Amino acid sequence: MTKISLRALVVLATGFVLVNCANKSTNNFANTLAGKFTDRFTTLYDISDKAWSVTYPGIGACVRTVIASDNKAGNVSYTEGMANCFNPSKYGKTFYVSDGSGSFWVCDYLTGKSTVNEITQSGQPDSTSPASGGCNGKAWSKFTPTDSSFSLVGNFTDNYGGSQVFTNTLWTSSYGTPCSYAVIFYDNVNGFFIYQQQADAGCTSANNYKFGKVFWTVDSASKLYYCELMYGQSSYLTVANSTTKPGYSNPATTGCSGFGWTQLIR
Repeated sequence: MTKISLRALVVLATGFVLVNCANKSTNNFANTLAGKFTDRFTTLYDISDKAWSVTYPGIGACVRTVIASDNKAGNVSYTEGMANCFNPSKYGKTFYVSDGSGSFWVCDYLTGKSTVNEITQSGQPDSTSPASGGCNGKAWSKFTPTDSSFSLVGNFTDNYGGSQVFTNTLWTSSYGTPCSYAVIFYDNVNGFFIYQQQADAGCTSANNYKFGKVFWTVDSASKLYYCELMYGQSSYLTVANSTTKPGYSNPATTGCSGFGWTQLIR
């Protein structure tokens, strides 16, 4: 029979503990939703085990105070604060699952509930195909670790049949022949950017190389809108120093120079 020294046993045991502790740590981390993220509606999230700070662009931060969480099951229960929240003082329950690359799929499964009992009921969303459905009849939201890049980057259609494409440096708007605008400043928290119109065939030539200011926001139904509040300005400083803002209370119908905002559909 092979003999194993006490020293060897200690080394083997230590290695076993270290490996399994490392695996446990990795597995827990993979399913722990914490850090700073943005979703496809450009809402910003600063998430810890105690609270979620949810910043709606142009509106401000709503604080969700965590009252219970389960990293293994991937859910968190919370109460919403009063300031800038769509469901002030109400209860909610959110589910999440890691996509394995640092991003998460997130479902606000229960929202706006009056009592804590309403969010402790059984049931959960279907995470089989989160990109296409399973969250109250809709797709789950993709939470991506945030950086300093322009939150509107992506391809959109709008509610007037147009195409709106954003990169970090350019906005291209098309209702036929496209017009492009150089993005020269953006503010993801306050939800606006300043542009300089280019001299494309689809642009109004009188505004070539002039400046404008566009705001964006998200409403209570998680719909994304933009409002071109200033355009055709000869001075960048006039645009940059303007304190005029659109109305945020009901962007679907009003608030943008007396009209509704334009919806962006990613």
